[in-house]
Amino acid sequence: MRTGCTAVLSVPMGGIVSTAEDHTLRLWQVADGCLRQVLIGHTDIVTAYAFSPDGQLIASVSTDTRLKVWDLSSLSHSQTSTGCCVANFPLETILYDCAWSPDGQHLAAVGRGGVYVFRFIGC
Repeated sequence: MRTGCTAVLSVPMGGIVSTAEDHTLRLWQVADGCLRQVLIGHTDIVTAYAFSPDGQLIASVSTDTRLKVWDLSSLSHSQTSTGCCVANFPLETILYDCAWSPDGQHLAAVGRGGVYVFRFIGC
């Protein structure tokens, strides 16, 4: 079964992140084109993601109605990992996009039900 890519974005540490219909986020190293990490945890299509201003966290939203925050500094050397999901916000609507505030203390997600803003206190 082939799965389509749903988003691609460059990342602060010299790579790219892609999402796919297989419910994952994939971190790639641009220099050698190698897959470095697969983050597993959503149960439906990941629709968007955003890096925190310091580049240490990545937020992801999905049609599974969840906003998740991953700690990139805690990723293992194993290529496939559940990663360290440090926050999981279950909502009651499909989510389409997310963004961090410039100070990294707030996280917004947009879905069918409107805009949701969370205060993120950190790891």
